[in-house]
Amino acid sequence: MDEEKKLRGALKSCGRIVVKVGTKAISSPNGGLDAAVLEDICAQIAGLHDEGKEVILVSSGAIATGKAALGVREEKLAMNMQQASAAVGQSLLMEQYNACFRKRGKTVAQLLLTQDDFKDGTRLANLRSTIGALFSLRVIPIVNENDAVATDELDASSGKSEKLFGDNDVLSSLVAANAKADALIVLSNVEGLLGSDGKAVPFVKNIDAACSLDSGARSAGGRGGLPAKLAAMKIATGSGMAAAIANGRETGVIARLLSGEAVGTLFAAGAVEQEAETAGYAGRIALSAKEAGNAIARTGEEKRNAALAAAASLIEQNKAALLEANRLDLKEAEKSGASGAFLSRLKLSAGGIACLSSTLKNVAALEAPPREIASWRAKSGLLIRKVRVPLGAICVIFESRPDVVVEASALAIKSGNAIVLKGGKEAMRTNAALAGILQQALKQAGIAPEAVQFFSGSREELAALLSRGDCLDLVIPRGGEGLVSFVAKSSRAPVIYAGGGNCHLYVHEDADIGMAAGIAVNAKAQKPSACNAIETLLVHEKIAAAFLPLAAKKLAGSGVELRCCEKSLAIIGRGNAKMATEADFATEFLSLVLAVKVVPSLEEAVAHINRHGTRHSEAIITESRAAYVKFAEGVDAAAVYWNASTRFSDGSEFGFGAELGISTQKLHVRGPMGIDALYTYKYEIEGNGQAR
Repeated sequence: MDEEKKLRGALKSCGRIVVKVGTKAISSPNGGLDAAVLEDICAQIAGLHDEGKEVILVSSGAIATGKAALGVREEKLAMNMQQASAAVGQSLLMEQYNACFRKRGKTVAQLLLTQDDFKDGTRLANLRSTIGALFSLRVIPIVNENDAVATDELDASSGKSEKLFGDNDVLSSLVAANAKADALIVLSNVEGLLGSDGKAVPFVKNIDAACSLDSGARSAGGRGGLPAKLAAMKIATGSGMAAAIANGRETGVIARLLSGEAVGTLFAAGAVEQEAETAGYAGRIALSAKEAGNAIARTGEEKRNAALAAAASLIEQNKAALLEANRLDLKEAEKSGASGAFLSRLKLSAGGIACLSSTLKNVAALEAPPREIASWRAKSGLLIRKVRVPLGAICVIFESRPDVVVEASALAIKSGNAIVLKGGKEAMRTNAALAGILQQALKQAGIAPEAVQFFSGSREELAALLSRGDCLDLVIPRGGEGLVSFVAKSSRAPVIYAGGGNCHLYVHEDADIGMAAGIAVNAKAQKPSACNAIETLLVHEKIAAAFLPLAAKKLAGSGVELRCCEKSLAIIGRGNAKMATEADFATEFLSLVLAVKVVPSLEEAVAHINRHGTRHSEAIITESRAAYVKFAEGVDAAAVYWNASTRFSDGSEFGFGAELGISTQKLHVRGPMGIDALYTYKYEIEGNGQAR
């Protein structure tokens, strides 16, 4: 009893729920739809949606509704008549659902599925992506099996064969498992799993024991029954979620179940067969990416540019939905206590959406690099051509930056590569919505939508994906040390690290102090959460007394807190400054905090940077070319600036249109990664009979 009470109480916290409505639950005595029951079920689901929960409705009743509308009274129909009834009924059923939800301000979408959608890895991955996009747009998916074209699903064998859905029960459990739902609720016209006394069994801990009750009985007007429902319960609980059977004709039964009330039969979640499921999902995504990469590489540039142009238009058309998805992501991130810098990277404004559209247009307008890199005639007479080719399938892993979805995908599409995107969970809605738009644009251009895939799996599933070096050609992690370390341990594909930016500004003894102070403010305060913002200000001791008071005043005006070495603190005073620790000089603050240190020489500045820097972007302010050359040759960084802000380390600022990230390593690319980073090369050799 205590276990049941605890598990029922846990239902209150379920965030993603699949509700399956059986034919008998919504049928009236004459075989048509029971409007009152349908209204009550829709009202409950709309209420859950208002609470911020994500709900998928799996509905039976298409054939029964169609038969009632057509005046067909025969119980047993030929296959084609069942399909005809389903085609009529699906339309009528959706009309009713649309009407019920529309009056409550909800948008619904219809998904018609067959067994093939679960057997085919590409189609299954696309289904998952579509569901994710619908959730991000706050749309309620309504699922039915596509009886109008299906054949196996219409076989009335009570769901005893694994290949059959049976009265949408097993279908609902497959949808729930693939959507990673927290709970599955199956609504019928009975109180639950009935015991020998005819009363509902309140709690089932051992699903296998319950399956022994299989009587083979089916529900009148449907194709399911106890066997199909128990099969669904087994799949759901085996996927790690709670599941329940209840009487859908009882008013408010869904809400009552999720409030912890003892209604219906609750089935305890079982242990998940994690390894097989993890490898299965990751493998499907990896294989789809490999196949899509091969296909898009053979697609002409005109088609790829058309896809980018379509995506630019679709992003503008869907601005309201994208802003709403982002608002919900921000709301959850704020609740979880995310920092201001984190929220800044996550936020997507109307202006930001316009920038994303412009990015797509700019990348489409880029001139693609020539295919041939070099050619020569060997002494054997062979003509050897070195030609540029796309890498294939790329995986980009990033944290709370929705713009990465568009920038990385744009470059991948333009260069003829497939891309798998794994963003942080905090931006799940925004990222899924953007990925869905990109897939829609690819479809419009006649390109396989799997060329852009949104990966929504767990950390374990991500590790399984990264292990697929046979499918992935490049992995790019964009994030902190934890992410970089995880990818380094997990990936069997080549990795380019777009790591952190502990960037420095060094003010040399002959610097123009007005210029130096202005650049310091820009490089720190213009966007402190960016990886190309400076984290440490180094000042030559000969100019410190003149420069630091001016710089401190300007930085304080922008809200920057200074963490100073002993010498710089003595000059500035405590005001908005405090004593730095040694750890401060190795910290990427990503906020309005700046470490300050006085150094005796240019050589000491270079040594400090090479000791604490991340090989990202470094800058010197000086009037001397000789000093700049010495600094540039000495520091180990991807970008070195002379009298300019490090904030220019950006693909668009470099004229690349967009960027995949900023590489802080030396192979095979370094610095902002544009379209050139997504190619490798091969040799094409022409002969006329040569043999060696």
